[in-house]
Amino acid sequence: MPTPMPLSPPRRNTSIDALRLVAALGVIALHAGRYPEWPALAGDLWTSAFRWAVPFFLALSGYYLADSERRFAKITLPRITRICVIFALVWVLYLPVQVWRGGIGSIDIETLIRGSYFHMWFLSAMVMGFLANAAFAEVKAFRLAIALSLLILFANIAAGYINLLRPGRFGDTVVTLRQLTGLPCLMAGVALHRLTHWQGRHFLAILALGMASCLAEVLVCHRLGLRAMDLQWGLHVPLITLGLLGTALRWPDLAPRWMARWGLRDSLTLYLLHPLALLLVAALWTGHPVKWLPPDLPGLLLWASASVITVLAAAIIAKLPLLNAFMNGDLSRLLAPTKRTATDAHRAEHGRRNSPP
Repeated sequence: MPTPMPLSPPRRNTSIDALRLVAALGVIALHAGRYPEWPALAGDLWTSAFRWAVPFFLALSGYYLADSERRFAKITLPRITRICVIFALVWVLYLPVQVWRGGIGSIDIETLIRGSYFHMWFLSAMVMGFLANAAFAEVKAFRLAIALSLLILFANIAAGYINLLRPGRFGDTVVTLRQLTGLPCLMAGVALHRLTHWQGRHFLAILALGMASCLAEVLVCHRLGLRAMDLQWGLHVPLITLGLLGTALRWPDLAPRWMARWGLRDSLTLYLLHPLALLLVAALWTGHPVKWLPPDLPGLLLWASASVITVLAAAIIAKLPLLNAFMNGDLSRLLAPTKRTATDAHRAEHGRRNSPP
């Protein structure tokens, strides 16, 4: 087994960057429908196993923004501005889909907060987490931040179980609580940055516990006649997230270089554009435009096809400076396009561009 490394490696971590790609493809898998071609148990296992993807991106941001001298992430105005720019640009990109689906009257205050398409909640949750983190850091309320983070975490898990048992009654609560997960995920990432004594075996144990919990939840749901794929936050989600992130930090060279390169460059683009690819594949399969993914379409086909399309699109966008700036919220380059500078190259090498915020 490779020699464990410190949790704060001074160089590029290929394991983390590869996990970015896996997480982005996992999000596509989550959104690719109901997998009617598979037995219910297999479909539930497949989707439940990827529920860690978005929390992983949030926690990873906390880790990379952590300051070893502080108990909070180091949040700057340019960082928040960048996410807001991405949110605004993608909001406009998906607005025609929103209007096509529900008409102009479907645009309300929730649309402004959560985005014009459902997957955009990740960006607004991150902004809320950044703002909360900055506020708690300003007043040095670390214990209060931890207590609130734990409350949000357990509330998400409880609401997810209740909504699964009583569908529809807590749907809005689940969606609202999901918007608040930025803070606990950021705090978890900061905590990982500050850990120095944990060994790789600790994170492997957490990962194994999370995988066992995922299997147990799916089996229990199957026994009760419920679909575990509808469970947004199960107990396994934070366990797998921490286990994967900690393991990757301890062993930074486990993944192939090509996976790391694609993950660093393309994961944000994959996340933002994959719904358009899913709708395109569904339209080609059915022979007419679709407002929603038909539940009878084969999910594996949708996932594989949309993944290929978005990977190709991301590779093309990476070579087009203006489109690349658009997808990464680089407002200065959008307003005043210039040639790539040495500073830009340095930032890209260290994962500050073309990676999830």
